[in-house]
Amino acid sequence: SVYNSASGNALTALRWALGERTAADFAGPTFGSDVPPSGSFSVTTNGKYTVFALDAVGHSAVRTIEITNIVNTPPTQQPIDLDTGPGPAPLSESSKFSLEPGKAYTLTFEGLTLHIPAGAIERPTIISVEHLKNQIQHLLRPDQSLLSDAFELTKDVAGKFKMPIRLSFEWSDGKLGANQRAVLAYFDEVAAEWVVLGGTIDGNTLSGETDHFTKFAVLAYDALPEPGLTDIAGHWAESAIREGVAKGVLEGYPDGTFCPDRPVSRAEFTLLLQRIMAWPNGGRLSFQDTNDIPSWAADAIAAAVQARAVSGYPDDTFRPNANINRTEMVVLIAKAAGLRTSEAKEAAYADADEIAGWSRPFIVAAHEAGLIEGQSGNLFQPLASATRAEAIVLLLRMAAYMQTPDT
Repeated sequence: SVYNSASGNALTALRWALGERTAADFAGPTFGSDVPPSGSFSVTTNGKYTVFALDAVGHSAVRTIEITNIVNTPPTQQPIDLDTGPGPAPLSESSKFSLEPGKAYTLTFEGLTLHIPAGAIERPTIISVEHLKNQIQHLLRPDQSLLSDAFELTKDVAGKFKMPIRLSFEWSDGKLGANQRAVLAYFDEVAAEWVVLGGTIDGNTLSGETDHFTKFAVLAYDALPEPGLTDIAGHWAESAIREGVAKGVLEGYPDGTFCPDRPVSRAEFTLLLQRIMAWPNGGRLSFQDTNDIPSWAADAIAAAVQARAVSGYPDDTFRPNANINRTEMVVLIAKAAGLRTSEAKEAAYADADEIAGWSRPFIVAAHEAGLIEGQSGNLFQPLASATRAEAIVLLLRMAAYMQTPDT
């Protein structure tokens, strides 16, 4: 009720926001989301929500409500009735979320999960998620079909996110043809066509990253027999390269080449490893050379550091642009795969005496797991720079190993 409403006093603001808030939090006129005239709003996740009211006289009040009865994001939203209107608003197929800078969020809505890192926004932002259902069939080409629900994501702050947002879609292979692959794609409104983001598959979930919002869905695409690469025919890793490109683990270059023998930097390999592992977002990086870490690799490195798969050098640097050597690559793979190590075992390579003692248990474990083999002359070549071809072969072996029961 509104104080002294009989004398004409009325509400001038009625807004809500995620979390337990105070009136001071709502001091800015753009903070929070407006409560509809019906007096109710809908949410899709459990948690605390605060409602702010301000009347014409200047009196304000806040009320915090805790929701605990939402299970697995039901198909319709959970209405919150504030007893300030005639009754609950009609349930819709969309939802809004109020975000604050400096906080990480995981938001789930009917088969879509958004992972928003703490540094993604710089000001309070409201994002909207709309379930498009059957509204995008006219946007698909004849060779494209939906493998998931489609969603349109928007936000009330213009521009791209400061850090990539991770999207995880539930999808089904029921409409996937024999010569097709599943990809995460977004709709380019200007070009009026779907653009492939790629993504990684884990069971019935396909995940990928984006720096902007639009329409998104998992689509079935015709899988070309050739990934359009001009320099891998006859290469010893040709089959693995084609598989890795098809799965979106890594890509070729714009000129149609793959450059299989080109060295891989520490930042590049960590990014590829994160595409396989999909670790949760990490914290803020604190290496002495953090400013040298490319923005496209920062999230992956932070996640790998938090997972204790990677670490810096003794001088507290990461050296992101340095070529990763075979020793470092294998140690990262062994740690990511959770291989059991033993200090008692020796590496069975002709150049075992050149393998650093700190890395030997990991290299032995990777060899015993069948992830690595010796090169010509049974050499390991621990300090040789790892190539793009070697990286994709080892990553695919690790992924297959981790999916094998009892490993």
